[in-house]
Amino acid sequence: LVNAAYIPWRETLLQWNGVVRAQELCADQDVLPARDGIGWVDGYIYKRWHQHTWTTEDDGVLQGWERTYNGVNTCNRILSQIEEGVISVDGETKEKLIAELKVLRASYYYILIDLYGNVPIVTDFKDTSLPQQSTRKEVFDFIVKEITENMDLTHNIIEYVNCCVGAFANRFKLSLTQSYAYLRRFKGIDFLIDCYAAEHT
Repeated sequence: LVNAAYIPWRETLLQWNGVVRAQELCADQDVLPARDGIGWVDGYIYKRWHQHTWTTEDDGVLQGWERTYNGVNTCNRILSQIEEGVISVDGETKEKLIAELKVLRASYYYILIDLYGNVPIVTDFKDTSLPQQSTRKEVFDFIVKEITENMDLTHNIIEYVNCCVGAFANRFKLSLTQSYAYLRRFKGIDFLIDCYAAEHT
């Protein structure tokens, strides 16, 4: 149900000119040297990242903003649909989904505060007015509040999945990393989440 809200994470972090590239190139973790005549010059964006002289016109700055706010917006949309009954869930399942989406939305704000500092806090999907910019402290306090108020409701499923991944690793003599990667590849994590939902409803 909430998978749509996780998809922007992949886009935010990994697609071309995403957050990982922008953060690692300006922090000397990666280098993309220009090769005049054979490529990788790309308007000298990599040089600007390295020298910390990027501008608002650079695609990496724009993509980090748009993709991350796409995640915020998707969380807000699903929260709105749950509250309005468009997505029909009840009781504890509803509470846990809302909690998971709020924590996920907070994770997007963590990226936004890291990259841009003062950003608008948007929580109402239906509000189409221009949002007001919030201070870095206000955004940070919002992130902490969303996580602390909702973590207890999301904790059980995280603990359940971690326990199952650990048992799988022990059974097949894999590291936790190998076990997690295998289960992700073959939709095993999704299966565990479905099992948790079936056992706890």
